[in-house]
Amino acid sequence: MCPWPEVDAQMRDWVKAVDDLRGASDEALPERLAGVHNRFEQIHPFLDGNGRTGRLVLNLILCRIGYPPAIIYKRDRNKYLQAMRRADNDGFGPLGELIARSVTTNLYRFVMPAVAGPVKLVPLPALDPLSRRGT
Repeated sequence: MCPWPEVDAQMRDWVKAVDDLRGASDEALPERLAGVHNRFEQIHPFLDGNGRTGRLVLNLILCRIGYPPAIIYKRDRNKYLQAMRRADNDGFGPLGELIARSVTTNLYRFVMPAVAGPVKLVPLPALDPLSRRGT
């Protein structure tokens, strides 16, 4: 958490880092996202709600660069907190992996069925050759 007189300058630097996400980099996008997300949490700009706000802002960033949101479920809380602690020491890999897996999971869970539509989806029993014996 930075001292409150530094919050404005730190947040301006953070916004610049978010803007730079679209640029070319040797670092993988999930790790850059992890760095930006972790930096927001380190700045801690609000008295309360920084974690929720940080995750919402992460999802806004993801959507603006063309990705589905990263929903981090309660069951993954410990893994998320461990990854954030590693990111505090510039180890962005675990947090980047958690973000990437969450985006991929949500892509398959929510986006793909919406794109495929109900006509293109086949009920699972229809794929089982044993269930079609009676037909």
